[in-house]
Amino acid sequence: MAVVAAWFVEAHSAPGTGGARAGVEAITSLLVLTIGSFIAAGLLHGIIQHQRRAREQRRVRAADQQYLNGPTG
Repeated sequence: MAVVAAWFVEAHSAPGTGGARAGVEAITSLLVLTIGSFIAAGLLHGIIQHQRRAREQRRVRAADQQYLNGPTG
């Protein structure tokens, strides 16, 4: 991660300024993007897990109901 951040700062720093101010802005924007991507990934993971859990609950309820109704054959 540090290598990527250093490369990003070098690529976006203005020539002759030493990259001090541009470096801070670049790292800040990189951190914001990283945090945002982790939040988005977490939300997506939560939604997928919720759907899986709901599907499994429906499957188990249907199997229980079928068992409680007895043999239909």
